[in-house]
Amino acid sequence: MLFKNRQQIIEHGQTPELQKIRADLLDILSAAVEAADPYIAVNVRVSESGIEIKDKKIDYSDFENIYLIGFGKASVGMAQAVCDTTNIANGVVVTNDSNNIVKNENVTTIVGGHPIPDQQSIDGTERIMGIVKRCGTNDLLIVLISGGGSALLCMPRIPLNDLQQTTDLLLKSGANINEINTIRKHLSFVKGGQLAASAPCKIVSLIISDIVGDPMEFIASGPTYPDSTTFGDAQDILKKYNLWNQLPVTVKNTIVDGVNAKIPETPKKGDPVFDNVHNIIVANNEIACKAAEARARDLGYDQTMLLTTALTGEARDIG
Repeated sequence: MLFKNRQQIIEHGQTPELQKIRADLLDILSAAVEAADPYIAVNVRVSESGIEIKDKKIDYSDFENIYLIGFGKASVGMAQAVCDTTNIANGVVVTNDSNNIVKNENVTTIVGGHPIPDQQSIDGTERIMGIVKRCGTNDLLIVLISGGGSALLCMPRIPLNDLQQTTDLLLKSGANINEINTIRKHLSFVKGGQLAASAPCKIVSLIISDIVGDPMEFIASGPTYPDSTTFGDAQDILKKYNLWNQLPVTVKNTIVDGVNAKIPETPKKGDPVFDNVHNIIVANNEIACKAAEARARDLGYDQTMLLTTALTGEARDIG
């Protein structure tokens, strides 16, 4: 039961009519949360034989080995759903939740720092890249991506202390998540499609979106998705928020080297490294809202209306 004090909440209604409304509201809220539950969202996609994607099925029997990597705040629940149905040869999950681990002897759970990455984030990412490098051309790599993955999947081009300082400046600057993750991509060896470029096998990424509109290139900084941004964009954002002169020297040098083509750009749309990559959104705010709407209609509220799933801005103003 999602609401442990459900009955108490209901009984606080002063009339039977109000009590029914309270019960209905709790049911509607539960439907929304359950629709975005990490375990449930992945579980409906996987089976003992394969993974359901948009218009076809990825059949496990086509592969020699199945490997799993995951990073983000929801990665443990997502990974458990896969492990409960799939024979995983080896896997690593990096989460910020110290109270949960993936219950599978072949999958290691590592706790990293969030929203500021730490050494554990780097150590976990090194373990993840060890799995990626182990993959052969006839293997399948399942990648589980969720919010928080930008901090938890961390293989920086600069010293950790400099990355931590830069991340802190960005989080306090007023930059939006797409802008912040543009910077993160270009200070990393794995973000912005670079993880996909490191894997020689077929990849299926199951993604829980925490960004309005589900831009897959920015969710957890898009490690398996083509990157539309550039080092020049990163430099422009840092100057836009008056951060350029506050940055560590290593950060400025990396961005400038990228602008001057001394560092390769992140892989873009059309790059053949993405030919064997499938990126699938398995949960987002729209799925949760539609589940709430459906439950409301089931309960007899036939004039239910979903106003928007794209409301953004300062909470006190928008509210």
